[in-house]
Amino acid sequence: MKNFTWKRIASLGVVLLTAPGLWLPPAFADLEPVQPTFDGRTWKQGFTQETPQEGQRITEWILQNESVENWSELITDFFFKLPANAVPEKVVHGYFNSMNATGKVNSVISSAPTEVIYEFRAGSGDTQEFGIHRIFMGKSGLHNVQHATKNAADFEKSKDAWVKQLKQFKVK
Repeated sequence: MKNFTWKRIASLGVVLLTAPGLWLPPAFADLEPVQPTFDGRTWKQGFTQETPQEGQRITEWILQNESVENWSELITDFFFKLPANAVPEKVVHGYFNSMNATGKVNSVISSAPTEVIYEFRAGSGDTQEFGIHRIFMGKSGLHNVQHATKNAADFEKSKDAWVKQLKQFKVK
């Protein structure tokens, strides 16, 4: 679902670009990757795209026998490079407040000065998604890592494990 994914990142980019003082295009790219932690099943990187001139990168991981167009679970890292003088607390909570304003945040699981973890539900029908998102500051920018599914029952039984999994994602 590359088109659906890019619709999501485009809307997230607009959020960052329109939030005063939260994002500035970098002069050069330093798009720090995360080291994902998986759950014992076989995952593969299904899609990645960088836009260095905008300081953004998206990486998606899918289960071994699936594709980004047809997936049952998807792990994604959205990265947004920030200026060196960005205030982490303002960035993280400003980004979260922008996401919360969409009406798709179901509940906040935890909130700290430089990290927010929340439950997210979006779409309807074939495009419905249920997921856990973790927004946190890396070394040079903001990460929004998420584990999503299209199946509500799978989400309910897996969400606690996904929170633990996403907390283990580290910047390389």
